[in-house]
Parts: sequence; C-alpha cells; structure tokens
Amino acid sequence: MKIKKKNLLGIINKNVLLDIHYAYSSDKINVFSRGLFPAWYRNNKYYSIILYFVLLIRKFFSFSNLQFPNKKVPVLFLAYTNNQREAISLIKNKRNDSEIFGDDKFGDFTFPVYKSYILSLTYYKEISNLYKDSTNYLRLSMSFAFHEYWLTYGHFIMLVNFFKNADVKVAIVANDQYLRTRLIPYVCDFICIKSVYIQHASVSLDFPRLIFNFALLEGRDSLDKYLKIGKIDSVVFLLGSSKEPILDEICTKERVYNIGICFGLIDDVLKVETLILEVLKLYDCGNIFLRPHPRESREDFIHEMLSKYNIGFSDSKIEQTSKFFKKVECIIASESNIHLEAVLQNIHSIYYQLTENERQKYDVYGFISAKLIIDYTDVHLLKEILFKLKKKKPNVRSNARYYNDTIGTEFEGQSDILYNEVISYIKTENTNFIDKTFNVENINGVKVYSLR
Repeated sequence: MKIKKKNLLGIINKNVLLDIHYAYSSDKINVFSRGLFPAWYRNNKYYSIILYFVLLIRKFFSFSNLQFPNKKVPVLFLAYTNNQREAISLIKNKRNDSEIFGDDKFGDFTFPVYKSYILSLTYYKEISNLYKDSTNYLRLSMSFAFHEYWLTYGHFIMLVNFFKNADVKVAIVANDQYLRTRLIPYVCDFICIKSVYIQHASVSLDFPRLIFNFALLEGRDSLDKYLKIGKIDSVVFLLGSSKEPILDEICTKERVYNIGICFGLIDDVLKVETLILEVLKLYDCGNIFLRPHPRESREDFIHEMLSKYNIGFSDSKIEQTSKFFKKVECIIASESNIHLEAVLQNIHSIYYQLTENERQKYDVYGFISAKLIIDYTDVHLLKEILFKLKKKKPNVRSNARYYNDTIGTEFEGQSDILYNEVISYIKTENTNFIDKTFNVENINGVKVYSLR
C-alpha cells in the first residue's frame, strides 16, 4: 500500500511525532538527563546519523535468518523486552491465532525493519528541520536519538503494509511510550484495525495518556493514575496482572529463609554493596540472591559482589521473575515494579532507597504512600524488620487488592483466562463472556469494565 508523503506528514505532524517518541521527548521522564538511554547513544546528531545507516545495514543482513513465514496473524503481540514478553506469554499460549513479534531477542519473529530504514530516507529534511527548530530538552533528545525520530515515517509505512499482508485484526503491545509500541495505535487507526495496550509494569504519573482502542489494566491504581495523566481515549478493562501467579505458586512459608536483593539501572552500586553487607549480618551468604535489572550492564560489579561475598545470583535475562520468587520469601529493592509483583506472590517486599534523588523521583509508583510497602532505608529499621521476618512472615497478598482486580474474586490466580476472553471479544465482538462477567460504568467519561 502506497502512502503519499504529503498524507503521511499530515498524519504524523510534529505533535504526533513527539507523542510517538514520548519516552525520549518528554522532559517528565527525562531519560537523557538521567542517563537511562542505551549505552551506544551519544549526544551528537552526526553520530546518530551514522548510527542510522549502521543499523540499516545490520537489519538488512540479519533479517534473512528471522523472517516470518507468509501466513495470516489475526492477533499480533509485540515484545521488545523480557518484561514485555512475560506480560503477554501466558495469554499467547492460550491462543492459536496469534504470534509474538519484536526484535531477535524477545519476539518469536521480527518485522522487516530494514524496510523501515530505507523508507524513511526521504524524510531526512523534515527531521533535520525539526532538529534545527528544537530547543531545551527536545534539542538534547534529538541530539541523542535523531536516528529514532528519523525512523518513524518508514516504520509507519512498513507496519501498515505488514499488518495488511498478514491480515492483522488486533495488535497488542505491553508498552505505551517508545516508537515501536506507541506507533501502533496510529497505524491501527489508519487501517481501521484494533489496538490494545496491556501493562507490563506499574503505572507512573509520568506516563503518556492512553490512546489505544482498548486498555487492559491491572486494577484501580492504574486507572486512577491514567485519569490524572489526561484524557483517556481507550475502553478500559480491569483484569488483574497478566503475570499473576496461579494460587498454587503463592508463597505460604511463615518465615523468611531467603532474601533477594534487586537493583536497577540507575541504582548506586556503593549503596547496593552497603545493603548486601547489612543483610549479611543477619542472613548467611547462601540465603541471599542478587538480581540485577535485565538491562543492567555493570557486569564487573556483579561479578565482584558474587565472588567477594559468595552470595547467590538470579540472572533476570534468563530467569523469569516467577521462578526467582520461588527461591525467596522476601525481596529488597528501591524504585521498582518488582515490589508489587512480589506482594502479589505473597513475598514480603522491603523498600530501601538505592538511587540518588536527582536521578529518580521518590516513591515514583506510589507504593509507599498507598501503604503497599514500607520504607526501611534507615539501617536500624532494616535490621529490625529483617530480624522479625526470620521469626514470622505475615501474609501480604491482600494488600495488593487496589492494584490487582482479581484478588478476592473467582478469577484470582486466573487472570490469563480473563485476558484471553477479552481479546477474543475485541477480535470477534461476541459479548457473551463479557456480559456475564463484568460490570460496566462510566468514570469521568471513560467506559470501564470491572469484575462482578
């Protein structure tokens, strides 16, 4: 399908372009000032242009080994990180009309992205003019990610053609902030198919507004935050966590024997080591597991901690979070969605601040203010709670009801069934399951379905 340049520029105007690149263009998220960009990015437009052509060549030569057999895909899932894949895997496993697309690490198949790079070449002038007119944070963003902004137009055209050739009816993403996922609702609207957003982590007030046809959210916490963010264009279903453990996997141990220490991309490694030392005062090294973020690149630090203190290791690039939770009864982390995932599995979760204030907002997900977890950054308080947990671990799962809509219902531990049925409804518009399972109400102009 050919799309005239004039028409495409009308669809992807400046405001839409910045919305598609929300994670990079938004000074609320502030990716580039906080150092959360990929390690190979540089603050240099010309470096970014060279990177564009390097990626074009790389994608061209790698695609032949990964291309998708020519068949129809009525329900298409997208995954570009391990967390995104985890959010959709259980649902995908229930369907025989779907495939997972993404990159060569997390998708079962990849798109012909080399075509996106080629098709975008004629749009250099438009992006260059935007760069010249940009100031302040947008200027910084475009200096780092000029190649990503440039890719937008060709990626739109490629996806339109791919979706039409594969006869896609429903496109489902587990992220709503980056080019490859936030572009999806614009593509779907253009070819009149349905777009669906599924959470892969908790929502922050720094997120963009919901623009998908359907948003499958975990609970009222997510809905309340999106209502504060701005106008919601989506029909909302509250379905619990798509990564929710089955009831048989929920921790039933009454004491804490093993502890997981989880740290993120911008956490201070000196503070992480201090935390390890404090935990070692109460727990043996064999009962402590260090788990870095899946995109953590400070390998030398990890190896040093493992050899220096002889503690256990959970490789989040390989070991799913649910498998990790089977090893521990308690985790300690700073600003991370893993707190909620732990509580859902009845794992006691402790907040310990590991990030400098200027790099991370305090209580970014609102877990502390909502009393889901407690801040134990004070070493004396940390020692006190760890000592108590060695004797008795309380049940904490019920604390997450505000975050997970299935807790206390007949679908507790079976949220994958709900997701599967709702996606079938979106695809076929058959309302039988929907009518008998959900209440529907209008909340601030948003159509919201919640469990009866």
